[in-house]
Amino acid sequence: MIRKHENTLYFQKKGIDVVLGEAKFSGKDRIVVNNKEYSAKKIILATGSSPRKLKIPEIEKVDYLTNENIFELNILPKNFLIIGGGPIGIEIGQAFSRLGSKVTIIQNSNQFLPKEDIEISNILCKQLKAEGVNLLFETKTLEFNSPHTLIIERKGKNETVFFDKVLISIGRELNIQGLNLEKAGIEIDSDGRKLKVNDYLQTTNKNVYVCGD
Repeated sequence: MIRKHENTLYFQKKGIDVVLGEAKFSGKDRIVVNNKEYSAKKIILATGSSPRKLKIPEIEKVDYLTNENIFELNILPKNFLIIGGGPIGIEIGQAFSRLGSKVTIIQNSNQFLPKEDIEISNILCKQLKAEGVNLLFETKTLEFNSPHTLIIERKGKNETVFFDKVLISIGRELNIQGLNLEKAGIEIDSDGRKLKVNDYLQTTNKNVYVCGD
């Protein structure tokens, strides 16, 4: 499967059949696209991922940013709030701070980049603080009470954070909705966010593999 804006003719000239549409499994070795069924000995899932959504009250009233639309900004925000201290939040936070924004980064744990060594995280935090970035650890986001204010819980007390723009960077989630994975015998982890795979990126259906995000 490829996107509509990509060149189908190129692949067809290479002898590759191209079908545009939404696919879903109809069996362990079969998928359906546009009401037509296809079968294969091996199937690869490469559906990518999307920004994980922050589920707190009143978020629908906020014109929030993600890594997919952040570069559509044409005005530098004076007060820039970032929710999430992973690679995306840290990278964009430092960049906007250097451009002149007053940046605040909120992290729900006591460490940025939690998948990295603590020494790396500490060095990075020291550098960000030196550049004027406001870092809030062990902070819980409670609700947006206006399009430009967020209520947080920190050190046992509720606080209000004001912002012009907010970036939500709390990770990414797989684009697996509507694939009917259960019909193919493909299992998902208990948290519902990851497919169960082995060291060879093979799912619980031995004939289906995953790649990409």
